Amino acid sequence: MSKQLNSILNKLPHATASKNASLAISEAENPRTPNLKSAKEKMSRIVAPVPYSLKQELKRYVVEHPEETEKSLILKGLRTLGFTIADEYIEDKRKK
Repeated sequence: MSKQLNSILNKLPHATASKNASLAISEAENPRTPNLKSAKEKMSRIVAPVPYSLKQELKRYVVEHPEETEKSLILKGLRTLGFTIADEYIEDKRKK
């Protein structure tokens, strides 16, 4: 490499963050990270294939009932089956 190119590359920050930099950003400072302290439990996703007609029905229901989301419908359904689900998980975080 030429000296000029080497000089330019040395002035640029590294593409990957150092370990210290990643530790400096806490969950409270990062708006994209869900606040797990209030939930006190790590969140996980469930992926299940459903018939297209059911998916369309869910979409129509959500459009007709703006206070609901697909997530809230599914969690309420699981609650009626007897699963223990706190209200804080069912509430839509975007509407707060």
